[in-house]
Amino acid sequence: MPSKEITFRQDIKKTIFPKIYDKDHYRDDKYLKPIKLISHGIETIASKIKIQIPFELSVKNSTADVFLFMNGEKSDMYYSIPSGSYAFNVYLKKGKNVFEMYYLADGYKSPSVYTIFIRK
Repeated sequence: MPSKEITFRQDIKKTIFPKIYDKDHYRDDKYLKPIKLISHGIETIASKIKIQIPFELSVKNSTADVFLFMNGEKSDMYYSIPSGSYAFNVYLKKGKNVFEMYYLADGYKSPSVYTIFIRK
């Protein structure tokens, strides 16, 4: 029988730390609204290394986990957030930086949105 302290620590871990997601496990749900990027397209940045990627999240009666991938690698995330306006602060690598954003809500994945920043 596990001790009360071990059980308590396991319960704390479940409530504090987000789930680990496998990106390939979820399929797009075309009925979910994609994240709305405030600025999008391809932008060339001459001197800035750190930028903001502002976005709006619209989920009904739920919270969502929002993911940011940079050049195919998970870069950042928001955990369990409601609808609203947010921004990711990211450091650009030299050259082309392709960002993918999507969210998971109630076990479903939104369609991905993309933006590109090129740092000279």
